[in-house]
Amino acid sequence: MQTENSQKVIARFFQALDYLKALRIIRGKYAFARAHNVDFRNFYKLEKDYSRDLFQVEWLSSLASLYKVNPLWLLCGQEPFFQPPWNDTTVRLNLQNPCNVKKSSVQKC
Repeated sequence: MQTENSQKVIARFFQALDYLKALRIIRGKYAFARAHNVDFRNFYKLEKDYSRDLFQVEWLSSLASLYKVNPLWLLCGQEPFFQPPWNDTTVRLNLQNPCNVKKSSVQKC
């Protein structure tokens, strides 16, 4: 069972995914789940019931590190949504460079 504050963080996580999709930074929740090796069934169950113990902190880490979502926004709801000085345009450009997305790839940058 998740605490009330934990459920607020989970709600912001799903809000962030919806917002990133609206900005066309990600294709959707399923694409995010696949890209980050998350069982989509757990994603779906958790989105329907935030109190379930399915949430992984690693998911927040992916939003913060790859998509530059502000950790303070994710944890506390404190603006801005993106980490300064990032915005939707700079995040999108950063993601278009495969060297920035897959640090473990053997591709030379």
